[in-house]
Amino acid sequence: MHRSGAEFDSNCDEFDEVGLGKETCEVVRAPRVKEAPIALECTLDRIIPVGDVRDHVVWGKVVRFHIRDDLHTENGRIDTGAIPTVGRLAAEYTLADNAFVTPLAEDVLRTRLGRRMRRIDEHPDGWSPVDSAEWSPSGSTKA
Repeated sequence: MHRSGAEFDSNCDEFDEVGLGKETCEVVRAPRVKEAPIALECTLDRIIPVGDVRDHVVWGKVVRFHIRDDLHTENGRIDTGAIPTVGRLAAEYTLADNAFVTPLAEDVLRTRLGRRMRRIDEHPDGWSPVDSAEWSPSGSTKA
């Protein structure tokens, strides 16, 4: 997923550019990522402009779920621990490698208080891609 965050020419097929397979959706016309453990087909509900920076919040409606068979537990739930989760944090990405239910015990909260995320990309603590010449507004870095 993080490779698709780059800026591509509008004539490029991003699936081909990042080496991902396409799978036909059942409800929407756009293809989904064949290798994704979970895929959601969505339709557009609304686009809300935000501020003066040409930014938008996009709301969609999930119309179909595709969940790989091996991700179902015996009781029909999804085995969330088996999914390699990637998230976007403004100009950077994160790998989610823990899960919990609330409320967390106070001693657990105390051990995490003030802890920073560790960088796994060899950049120094406190570094931000926004401050680099290679960064672009889409959040990708220009190669």
